[in-house]
Amino acid sequence: MAIALLSTFYGVVFANLCFIPLSNKIKEFMDQEQIRLELIQEGILDVYDKENPKAIEYKLEALSSTTIFQTELVPDRSRLFVVPPQKPAASVTS
Repeated sequence: MAIALLSTFYGVVFANLCFIPLSNKIKEFMDQEQIRLELIQEGILDVYDKENPKAIEYKLEALSSTTIFQTELVPDRSRLFVVPPQKPAASVTS
């Protein structure tokens, strides 16, 4: 009987001190990851639709500022925007 009560007590303590806070942190991380992936998907679809890169930039900045996605988990913004390669300028010889 004592072992059953002791193991139940340990289960309650571990659940409230370890597993529930860990579960909350994982849930928050997954919510932020879902928002980040939706933002990336929106940018990729805009590139596929051949929208103006500046318009895509403004749209993604507006979307990222309206979400609750202002944490240290925000990736580097330079990886969010696809910039087409620049054509080399024609050299002028005189």
